[in-house]
Amino acid sequence: MRKLGHFTEYAIFSLFLYHAISADHRSVWDWRKALACIVLAGLYSLTDEFHQRFVPGRGPSIVDCGFDTIGATLGMIVLYFGGEGRVKLNDETPGSPGGNNSSPS
Repeated sequence: MRKLGHFTEYAIFSLFLYHAISADHRSVWDWRKALACIVLAGLYSLTDEFHQRFVPGRGPSIVDCGFDTIGATLGMIVLYFGGEGRVKLNDETPGSPGGNNSSPS
């Protein structure tokens, strides 16, 4: 049950990171941004485990870092598949088929 908390916390954290990391806040899927969010969440997890080294009764665990990173990855997967109808893929540019072309007819 405790490991489920790790998955959930870091899945939500990666979703927040994804929407906070860009300046324009467009709803466009970008795999590079998703990968950056997973890496950032994983690095944050390492700092959290390092901090636990100094907490009495707690200790660092590289396994927890793995669960945290898997949770962040799960968050990005949920964003990709769950938002497929709302989040546009990055290769849709204005003027291309399916893009936002507002030329008069």
